[in-house]
Amino acid sequence: MAAPLAELLEDSLALAEAQLEAARTLDAVGLDEATVARQDVLFELNLIDPDEILADPGLRKLVEQNHEIDQRLTTVLEAALSVFRAVGESVGKPSTYDATGQLRGGSP
Repeated sequence: MAAPLAELLEDSLALAEAQLEAARTLDAVGLDEATVARQDVLFELNLIDPDEILADPGLRKLVEQNHEIDQRLTTVLEAALSVFRAVGESVGKPSTYDATGQLRGGSP
């Protein structure tokens, strides 16, 4: 079972790298596609006994590589989110008209 398990871990690693590249380039569609595909692989990995991974040093290394990329992905996504938040806050509230025709909102 180590060979199919190694393939799943390698697939997860490749998809994590695709997620990271999409996040770096702000490719929302690519990020979504890679995330959906990786969720399927991670579901399959969750069905496997963790002791099987711990018994094989090669598999442990693949797990560590996946974890490292996940950490980098989290860092990139958090950075992008903080930038978008800052931009959103600097824009202020949008100006809109209410039901009575009065202008509401706008920058403070």
